[in-house]
Amino acid sequence: MEAALCPKCKRQLLDDGQCLYCTTAEALDLREIIPVRELSAPPAEKVLTLVEMDSGRSFKLDAPRVRIGREPKCQICLDDVYVSKTHAFITYEDGQFWIEDLGSRNGTKLNGAHIVDREVLNIGDVVTVGRTDLRVE
Repeated sequence: MEAALCPKCKRQLLDDGQCLYCTTAEALDLREIIPVRELSAPPAEKVLTLVEMDSGRSFKLDAPRVRIGREPKCQICLDDVYVSKTHAFITYEDGQFWIEDLGSRNGTKLNGAHIVDREVLNIGDVVTVGRTDLRVE
């Protein structure tokens, strides 16, 4: 017999018929993360760039979602021991870029303040991930 799946997120239901993921998200009033396949890349005129302030390396934000972390699979891979394997992501949604911490140990800062929820990125902002500062251009 095949396990029953949640009609909303397609994950396996618990024995009581409840979805652990959906009920937890509702109880904690968490925002549902939109799957990348349902997002659109930013148009060329909206593409922003993150510039690593120490090295000058630059990273174009030209995908619907960009992962930041130490893992090589991240689009922005940083060699900083204070950065989590998958630390944060930036999503292009509703015509804006949003940055969101993924529960990293050291958090993510925007203009010196820790991000609690997701925040909109603007030109001139400074994102701090671990001990790495990235300027939005």
